Amino acid sequence: MSDSGRKTTIASILVFVLLAVICAEVFGFINLSSIGTKAGEDVADLTGMVAATRKLSFVCNNQYGGAAIQSATLKVYKGLDVQETLTTDGTTGIVTSGLQYTSGDVLRILLVKGNAKLWYDYTVPKIRKADQDAVANIQVPLQFFDIDTSVTIQLMDGQGNAYSDTNILNFTTLGVNQIVLTVSGYVSADDKSYISSFDPLNNIDWEVVAFGALSGTNYEALAISGWHGSHEKGTTLWGYRTIPDSGVTKNKIGNLYEHDGVFSFSLTLDKGGYSGDAAALVFYLQGYADPAYHRTYGSYGPDTVAMASTFTLNIDT
Repeated sequence: MSDSGRKTTIASILVFVLLAVICAEVFGFINLSSIGTKAGEDVADLTGMVAATRKLSFVCNNQYGGAAIQSATLKVYKGLDVQETLTTDGTTGIVTSGLQYTSGDVLRILLVKGNAKLWYDYTVPKIRKADQDAVANIQVPLQFFDIDTSVTIQLMDGQGNAYSDTNILNFTTLGVNQIVLTVSGYVSADDKSYISSFDPLNNIDWEVVAFGALSGTNYEALAISGWHGSHEKGTTLWGYRTIPDSGVTKNKIGNLYEHDGVFSFSLTLDKGGYSGDAAALVFYLQGYADPAYHRTYGSYGPDTVAMASTFTLNIDT
């Protein structure tokens, strides 16, 4: 047989074997997904999932430490309509819905306890066909948090000078026309944290935002850079920085901090043509805030919570 004939025969055999394998998979004689699986490992049976209509069992815990979120209010929404309002158990943090929901239902869940608030988007899953008789309720784990409303704000300039609330920054004393300011925040206690989410009722983000308000006589002659964004409302120039959740989270694993509860950012303050002592830069740290909402309405957000006391830096030339 010639080389070309031999190659044609081999190719035909390979095609035949491939077709045979595919047919065997289709008719269930073999399972290609199990190839490479170690002995004793379970293989996911994706074809064994079925739709179900069940009550939902919400299991609410703190994301750090695992403590149950007791006596919290939980609301279940479809779209923007409340389906039911529940209260988590005073010991276990678990609550079961009074209504039943069907696989594929798209729900929004609002969990609130004190100043801590969080939205979840949740789609009711299918269950394994083998479990449909055993599963009375579909379990929904919800991670929550304990917000810190006592964050400490500190301010330091590029020459190493620390400022307390209401202190004066004097350009002449510093001998400069431009200075870099480092703004820092310190979480007050362990196991304080934050989880950002989206508020569908008001169509805004729920984030931690540091705002700065520059106002006073001749404030417009000063220039501040380093904000994520800025906008002017009336006789005040507002700037903002969005703080990551990790920046207001303080927790330990063993004796070591996973998150140290510290955030910082830098701003550059330029004297420009400013002359006087009546301008002031006031800092605010707000949870559940949205800069776009503030730009439009002058409010940090309908559900905003102050996470720190205001900090005022007076400015003199």
